[in-house]
Amino acid sequence: MVMPDPDVLLPEFFWDADWLSSLLAKEKKRRKKRKSDLVFVGMHNASQFWWCGMYAVLKSKANELEFFAAYLGDRIAYSLLLGRIRAIPKKQDELLEVADSLHFGEVAKLLSKPERVKKCISHTKVKVRGLSRSDALDQFEAGFEAEAELAEDHPTFRWHFPYSELVLVGCPDGITQDKVYEFKATNKQYFVGFTKPVALTQADLYGHFFRKNKKRVQIYVRDADRIETFDLPVDSSRVRETLDKFVRTAKGELPRPPVKFKCVECEYREECPMCQY
Repeated sequence: MVMPDPDVLLPEFFWDADWLSSLLAKEKKRRKKRKSDLVFVGMHNASQFWWCGMYAVLKSKANELEFFAAYLGDRIAYSLLLGRIRAIPKKQDELLEVADSLHFGEVAKLLSKPERVKKCISHTKVKVRGLSRSDALDQFEAGFEAEAELAEDHPTFRWHFPYSELVLVGCPDGITQDKVYEFKATNKQYFVGFTKPVALTQADLYGHFFRKNKKRVQIYVRDADRIETFDLPVDSSRVRETLDKFVRTAKGELPRPPVKFKCVECEYREECPMCQY
């Protein structure tokens, strides 16, 4: 039996931006954090520290409400699927308490059989109503169309994990018995050198937190019509280095400036203290 996508189990009001914003403020207060503190972060975004550290943090702040929705929505939906609750609480405080009572091991066991999990179940791109969105295309989200046609087909699911003061939300492109899988696409061979460190780090994050020892990363190069494949061990030291630098940057430490061309089309260049454009 294929498990239902957790997002479809949640009521319509759950995806309202204003309602979620008030809930996020309460959750940060519970955690003794300020509203301005960055807490809920996507592994996809954190890995982009190796594209530009400031971009990774600014993008994470812009996306935090969506990743909070993914975090809380998954905890509530899997609590329903596991029989931990019979109905979704209506009060915000009770919703946040549901989020305290579930852990990764329970969800992983529920989804341990591949036939129970569909491809890209509950991907990290949740749809929150009422958010203003930029028309700029994320350099590392441009591979979705190519992924549908060219990527390997593996089951996967979304979950979240604590690290330092963060809650990291991730959904690998694939999860097998011993490895995680990540697929990227880039337009030109020249950009592989910039895409590869981000892709490998993203796979390291997935492997470290989803408890897999190996990673497979594939990068489709459009101008060469070729897929480059990298089969490597998961590097947990890279995970710690990335996240520690990310946390310091989120707290105000300036990271190493990127090469100038990265600033030209960056959607955050007007608010970035390091913009060179």
